[in-house]
Amino acid sequence: MKQLLITNLCYPQVAIMRQGRLCRLVSDSEMGQAGDIYLAKVVRVLPALAVAFLDIGEGKNAILSLLDISITVGQLLIVQLSRPAHAQKGAIATTAITLSSPYIVYKPQGAGIGVSTKLPKDKGNFLKKHLTDCLKNSSIKGGVVVRTLAQDIDSAVLVAHILYLYECWQGVLTAKSISKTPQRLYRTPLPLAVLNDETGITSLLIDDRVMYDEWHTFVKQYLPSIDSVTYHTPSLFDTYHVYTQLNNALNVRVDLPSGAYLVINECEAMTVIDVNTGSLTNSSKNIIYQANLEAVQAVADALILRQIGGLVVVDLINMKNLDDQKAIYQAFQQVLADDTAKVVLAPMSQFGLIELSREHRLSSLSDKYTHDCSTCHGVGKVKTLPTIALAIVAKLTSLSHTLTVKDELILRVGERLHAFLANDDTFKRTIVNLSCSCHIKIMVDYADDKYDILQNKSR
Repeated sequence: MKQLLITNLCYPQVAIMRQGRLCRLVSDSEMGQAGDIYLAKVVRVLPALAVAFLDIGEGKNAILSLLDISITVGQLLIVQLSRPAHAQKGAIATTAITLSSPYIVYKPQGAGIGVSTKLPKDKGNFLKKHLTDCLKNSSIKGGVVVRTLAQDIDSAVLVAHILYLYECWQGVLTAKSISKTPQRLYRTPLPLAVLNDETGITSLLIDDRVMYDEWHTFVKQYLPSIDSVTYHTPSLFDTYHVYTQLNNALNVRVDLPSGAYLVINECEAMTVIDVNTGSLTNSSKNIIYQANLEAVQAVADALILRQIGGLVVVDLINMKNLDDQKAIYQAFQQVLADDTAKVVLAPMSQFGLIELSREHRLSSLSDKYTHDCSTCHGVGKVKTLPTIALAIVAKLTSLSHTLTVKDELILRVGERLHAFLANDDTFKRTIVNLSCSCHIKIMVDYADDKYDILQNKSR
């Protein structure tokens, strides 16, 4: 089972944990995410390509397919992002709006009630008839699809979800009526957006009191499948080593238990993952097979955690036995089945390469938390200063609960990081609220992403 960790230490962040291991990290972003709804203005139409470019108020234009609609330059319309902007590519937008909860999909332009094809036929027919009767005299317009997870949920809860999503849509229409320029009209609350995609989450841990009160009430009313919502003393992400695991997820190299390792290179056109023998001392067929078996599981985990999308090429350790190749390919298919993003897996090539395409849903971790290295001119990546500051704030907040007023902390940082922290409001508030004194020492030989926190405990 999985836990959902929610923090608002610097800005809203959600982490999915399974037995202490970070499976996914999602942060609120100023830029558009998949599912965001906008008031957009048509700025350019290209009939030959059947696309239009839309100003959504965020600098980079979004792209809209014209296969099913006809629009003109200057027109304002409501759109939803189906894919966020990535690298140099703009976001993909659609006019087919949907609002989702873990149990229901609401389609403002749709009609009637449908059910997931994965539901048993008798259960699906029952829910369809029962919900139709419940909503017969309501003022709700639009279509509804009952999702697979609704199978064991009371119909009264499903009706509450429909009403909730309908009210969200009414909020969109109200925002549109008073908006004159392109802008975001709606974003699904971050924890709910994650719960919409993930299954198996049984508990929520929250270290922000306001968010705890809000989500404790929301879960009690709408999410009976969640067993518990717990308030955790800050900093939750430091306690569960989220930022340590994030740091590992930003590394190019991933070590495997067998001694083999992955090298993950995210390029503009594709992501290339190489499986190397590393410290494997026995080159027997079975050892290589086991290493490749570890590798495909690690690759599947990395795709989700690092939020890698687009074309991916995996170069496994060479296997000459065709049965072994087939078994590894089938194992890869099975572990990829747990991915909530759409994944298309191509057959293994004659060179032992496996190609796949994974749906872009969010900006990758490397895009969000790193930038091109100024020393090597973009060949390497280093963590951004805000990313490092986030980890420092989390650690200081956690330490503050173990220290007294007589204790002392010494934070050692490089010059550029010191300059950033000196102007970071969250960091300054954290220092003021510490239970002990904290002195900052500039280390001229420290790289931008290096820091130490030393403790002097009173006796």
